[in-house]
Amino acid sequence: MDIKPYHRKYSEVLKLLYQKGVLEGYPKQEKREDLRYAEGIDVTVNFKNMTPSKFKEYSESILWLAYEEAKRYKGEPIIFAKFVVKLFRNTKGRKVISQPVREYTARSHPDPEVLVFGKQALGYTPTHFVGGKEVELKAALNDKVDEILGLGEEYMKEYLQRQTPYKVIQLVISIRRRLLPKIGGKSETVST
Repeated sequence: MDIKPYHRKYSEVLKLLYQKGVLEGYPKQEKREDLRYAEGIDVTVNFKNMTPSKFKEYSESILWLAYEEAKRYKGEPIIFAKFVVKLFRNTKGRKVISQPVREYTARSHPDPEVLVFGKQALGYTPTHFVGGKEVELKAALNDKVDEILGLGEEYMKEYLQRQTPYKVIQLVISIRRRLLPKIGGKSETVST
């Protein structure tokens, strides 16, 4: 799997977010050589001082950016995305929350539109069973945005600082293609 260079042709939403000072720079594409059963590329978008209010303001644009970046690799069998969030714990939170950096990962889907927008793209509400009850499946990237925005308001409220409960550090879009077992010393790729 090869990295698809930009050739200085960035999406309009990427240019807009960069001009507004939301991004630290343009996305970095990294070929992952450390994967054992797949080959892949990570597209990393670093955010600049992404506080909860700023994240809420730009969340729709960030989702469009994720869609545009994932769309560049459309046709690859495995595409997933995640937000990396740093939690700012208060005194009580330092005793309870052991890891201040959390990842909010959207479930893999080969269609970038479904990966990012979920039920809006599908046209129906996906469900799954939990404890014998059918509940809505919240696995798309826009569901993860809602989950992050709810951090300071829901169950973690008493463990996080009031002024700045968290900062969203980065968005990572991962593209993968499984490898077949080695035959004669060389791995082959599988495309589905």
